[in-house]
Amino acid sequence: MVKEVYEKTYGRPWLAEDADMEERYPVGSGEDFAGFPGSPMPVVTLERQDVIQAYRFGMIPHWTAPERVHEQRSTFNARIETITELATWRDAWKKGQRCLVCTNGFFEHNKAEKRKMFVHLRDVECFYYAGLYNNYINRKTGEIIKTMAIITTTPNELIATIHNRMPVIIPIGTESAWLDPHADYKKLLATYTTPFTEERMMMEYADQQPKKPEQGKLF
Repeated sequence: MVKEVYEKTYGRPWLAEDADMEERYPVGSGEDFAGFPGSPMPVVTLERQDVIQAYRFGMIPHWTAPERVHEQRSTFNARIETITELATWRDAWKKGQRCLVCTNGFFEHNKAEKRKMFVHLRDVECFYYAGLYNNYINRKTGEIIKTMAIITTTPNELIATIHNRMPVIIPIGTESAWLDPHADYKKLLATYTTPFTEERMMMEYADQQPKKPEQGKLF
């Protein structure tokens, strides 16, 4: 079962209320764990570090008017350089609403070759992106919508050949600092603004991966 794959990989059980969403996360490699805007993503939040939860990819800030909740919004990726300044991210950052986003890689197009690339790590199959989350409460209906965004930074030399941004990567085994409720915020920013080292990453042609349903970009 897909739920069991995630539990074994990330060492945490699913939150019971989200376990029935497992069919949305196919087993395998590549796009199965990559995710795309608007889809549910498996995350571990700072306030619930003991479980995996399903959060919608596209964060809704707490101040969003109820009638605008379902509008298309560009709240998928938070630039770490402006995370303390822009209203979309500022409150979530100040409140410590940090999360780990479960993944095994991401896809981006190589425009020069007109081919899609799959980027992943050399030494581990699965890892985490750094993320922000918000449990948005609709003031009119009381509905709670669990939403998140992936934090991005400037690219390393490998990713710079195809894109001007890359996700902030936090490998398994080093996640405790990101989920530390007493973390020094300035130290976190200083640490993760630096892009993940290219020596530990690989980039392959996506069409050489097992065939998967087409999905959108992460950033």
